Amino acid sequence: MLQIQQMLKISDAIRDIIQKDSILHWGLYNRLLNLSKLADFIKPLVQTRTKKDIKTSAILMNLSRLQREIDKTPAANLDYRIDSLSFHSNLCIHTFVNTPEIHKQVNEFYTEVKKEAQNLSISEGKKEITVICNEKFKDKLLTIIKEKPKKSFFDISSIVIEFSEEYAEVPGLLHFILQQTTLQNINVVEVSSTYTELIIYINEKDQKLALDTLLENLKTG
Repeated sequence: MLQIQQMLKISDAIRDIIQKDSILHWGLYNRLLNLSKLADFIKPLVQTRTKKDIKTSAILMNLSRLQREIDKTPAANLDYRIDSLSFHSNLCIHTFVNTPEIHKQVNEFYTEVKKEAQNLSISEGKKEITVICNEKFKDKLLTIIKEKPKKSFFDISSIVIEFSEEYAEVPGLLHFILQQTTLQNINVVEVSSTYTELIIYINEKDQKLALDTLLENLKTG
């Protein structure tokens, strides 16, 4: 016997869409969005969820009501708490085409400097391999790796954000951190992460602004 699925109410569908999208929720909370444009944008999503044709005016009315409700509650990102925030300067980033020979040479470099290099990071993709290290190891790196880097960056700082394990299951924290740097027009050159750490790499000239911004918007301790 087929079970008839109950259609979702328009208001519930809109609320679900907004609450599960941190960008839209943040935009509504800070009143940065044109609600008419937003209504047009999410209309196909709402119609898919409710399984019926809906007038844009009905979506707009529900968005206005939802925005008033959100105004009365704290924004979710205000509750983000991190364990610590630190930084390291004088770094450089070198990206190479990922070939078996380059891979071998990167491993050789890692073996030689790993005891000295506190800020050594290697990330590997399908086509590229990137090495991040202190600038004092630059000459050694470019001596061991014979090929010219595809791209190099110098005068780089890393900002290390450590957070609780609980945030591994909570959406939005990583987006919020990157969003704050983007709003300050800070270019994030590279990103790396582990279970409870996010590391963003930026130009040293933006280090103070990035630190001040994150410390202003994230609770620590």
